[in-house]
Amino acid sequence: MTVMDGNDKKKVVEFVQYLISNPNLKAETPVIREGMIITFITSNLRQLKKTLGSKRFFPHLSPDRVISEILLVLKQMSLGYLMPRIEVWLKNEIDYAVLEELFPLRGAQAGLGQNRYRSMLQEYLTLVLAYSEVRYNFNSVVNIFTYRALDRYLREVFHRRRFIFNEIRRVERLDLDCDEYIEYAKILFLIKNSVFMRVMLSSGSGKRKANINEAQQLSMSMPEFVMKLARSIKEGLPFLSEKAVVTAIKSNFRERQTGMKEASARLFHIIGSRYQDYKHHGRIDRAAESLDKSWFNIARSNSRFYGFNEKMVNELYLIAGDNMW
Repeated sequence: MTVMDGNDKKKVVEFVQYLISNPNLKAETPVIREGMIITFITSNLRQLKKTLGSKRFFPHLSPDRVISEILLVLKQMSLGYLMPRIEVWLKNEIDYAVLEELFPLRGAQAGLGQNRYRSMLQEYLTLVLAYSEVRYNFNSVVNIFTYRALDRYLREVFHRRRFIFNEIRRVERLDLDCDEYIEYAKILFLIKNSVFMRVMLSSGSGKRKANINEAQQLSMSMPEFVMKLARSIKEGLPFLSEKAVVTAIKSNFRERQTGMKEASARLFHIIGSRYQDYKHHGRIDRAAESLDKSWFNIARSNSRFYGFNEKMVNELYLIAGDNMW
């Protein structure tokens, strides 16, 4: 097999840049671009292999080798976009004093200080972001941290003390004040996309590795998926409680897949969904409906279709409207 040299790798980068120059991709973040290009490659694999093997591109290389290099370039672009942001969040956006109160280090980790939380989170996120599906769905986390969505919405929830507040406090029985709950939510959002990792599950044809999408498509046991994934997350982040880990996992589930006492999972599912495709447009004309209000208005009209809790979406709609978000 011919070895890919430096010139070939340069041509691969140029080919990726050509793909990204598509008007439908230029306005997207690197992680969304990566996901869209992977979908394009998967959907057009036979024709793409033929194109890449032509004289114009890489006639001396295996098309599979070229595609592998394309995917690697896309991955590096996404990680180059995500990792510096994550480092800033872990340094400046997490209140480790609150985190230490919520999840005290135990056993061999006890007494290692607040920097231990940061290093464990950094190591864990580096591990899970090796998966392209995790990177793609991390777009919501980027937007949530960039535009301080948790601080804004959760402070309003705790100030108003209406349906969402009652579900969190009286039904879920989370005895946290507003600042504690915001830090709790930040950590869960950082790990919620772990569901796109693959864990070993039982299927009709034996055992195989699957992420949340594959497990649902193959009608695998979701309780088994939650249990296996929770165990995997706890190995990397042993300070987290089992409840917190399960909440993070189930924040990717539709409402009917959550239990009555899992209010935070249902709330985070809505917020995460809202910010996955969010595009910030700066100031909104006074006559125009604000971005979040418009999105929540559509979501509350189609809450059953999206798997959202209707009362939660309605409250978020009112909060967005009152604040012109």
